[in-house]
Amino acid sequence: AGGPPGDLVVADPAALARMPGAVQTYRAALALVGGDLGGTVRHAELALDRAAADDHLTTASASALVGLASWATGDLAVAHASYRVATENLLRVGHLSDVLGCTVSLADIDLVRGRLGDAERSCREALALVPATAALRGAADLHVQLSRVAAARGDLPGAAEQLRRAE
Repeated sequence: AGGPPGDLVVADPAALARMPGAVQTYRAALALVGGDLGGTVRHAELALDRAAADDHLTTASASALVGLASWATGDLAVAHASYRVATENLLRVGHLSDVLGCTVSLADIDLVRGRLGDAERSCREALALVPATAALRGAADLHVQLSRVAAARGDLPGAAEQLRRAE
């Protein structure tokens, strides 16, 4: 079980090394679609265990799936930590739109936990990654999150300004 069968020709050993983690990630996603949150976490954790050290995309995907399942079960601490790992790994592979999307989720969790400063900081750090000329998916949502932070602080003009930016 240490390698491919003798008659298998491996053209890309790095891709083969990523396969076990990728398979478990897909199983985790299928479990999530099927409503099996426990299976989602089980398969995602197997994906993380089997991911190659440099397979940041599998690590990001599996971590995000743990985050989704944990959030759904109310474990906000694990959800937040998992989304943080997902965000860091997505940034490593240059998936900026997905970084923004995960940051929206991080801010949601921070808002629920009453951590307004953390929510604001995460949103502003993510927005700082967006080139001024880019209209990336997720940037508007980060402005909406900043409007929620401002509203929670009683800063209605600030909330309105962030909503204008989201437009």
